[in-house]
Amino acid sequence: MSRCDDCGVFLCQECLNAYKRLLSMRDHQTVSFDDMRERPVESFRRLHKCTQHHQPLQFYCHTCDQAVCVSCTVVEHDKGSGHNVVSVENAHESKAAENEDVLQRLDEKGKALEKAAEDLQKKCENIKSSSSTAKDEINKAFTNLIEALKHRKTIMLSEVETKSDEALKPAEEALESTVTLLTKVKSSTEYTRQMRGKADKIEDLQVMGSSAASLNSILAETPKDVGFDRTGISFVSACFKKITSLMQIAGIVRVVSFSPAKRPGNVPLNMIYNSITLDQGTLEQGKYIITFLSRFSVESMSSTVSKGTSKR
Repeated sequence: MSRCDDCGVFLCQECLNAYKRLLSMRDHQTVSFDDMRERPVESFRRLHKCTQHHQPLQFYCHTCDQAVCVSCTVVEHDKGSGHNVVSVENAHESKAAENEDVLQRLDEKGKALEKAAEDLQKKCENIKSSSSTAKDEINKAFTNLIEALKHRKTIMLSEVETKSDEALKPAEEALESTVTLLTKVKSSTEYTRQMRGKADKIEDLQVMGSSAASLNSILAETPKDVGFDRTGISFVSACFKKITSLMQIAGIVRVVSFSPAKRPGNVPLNMIYNSITLDQGTLEQGKYIITFLSRFSVESMSSTVSKGTSKR
């Protein structure tokens, strides 16, 4: 049915009747819903009163960091006792300026943290990318090696994983620390601004007073630092050129042809007599052509080599 301006509560008809009967509530101002519709929004703000003296809170004690009434300035918060008491308007103006300065600095810190997070993300991606590239190079290098090198390949891939994890861990920790602090900065800034946007001056003072230590604590926090601009995992193909050169000359492929030949008269019929033709095995290494010529002798047989052809 109505609302009490002093208590800020809504009342039904029975509560309204009870209000009028209670001695302590008789001086409270109640307004009907019909009258409330005609009033501006500002009129619904609660009148802040001193819980001890039941007087409006019109002053602020910087020494005690609390809003006080005129009676408090004479008793508990007397200027003569060293208390710094000013009006609510002056206190709100100075506190608001301090709070806004902290919020602006937090905004700047938030931007710096966003940039740091982006850089750390790129560093992490570079580490992962370089690790992947190193694995590809290792896989490519080991593709043409024989089975005996597979064990070495496994060891090197394991080293990449280990070194990648070692290099990636501080970067990921720094990224997580930066993102966590960034989230804290944004949520604290947004929450403080939302609370202040809905509060009157007294409530705003209380909000700023209760949040000052927390905001300054967040402002003082620093995320972890990796201590490097760029770190990656690389594959050094030490000795692989020598291994490749050895692999290139490790054996050749040639065609061996055994062909019937005219038997000389001095060769017994019980002996095999064939013409064996060996093609020249060539291997290109650098700018040089290495040619392998066949030489062999068969015991108890005559051997001749002519233009790559041997007869026995």
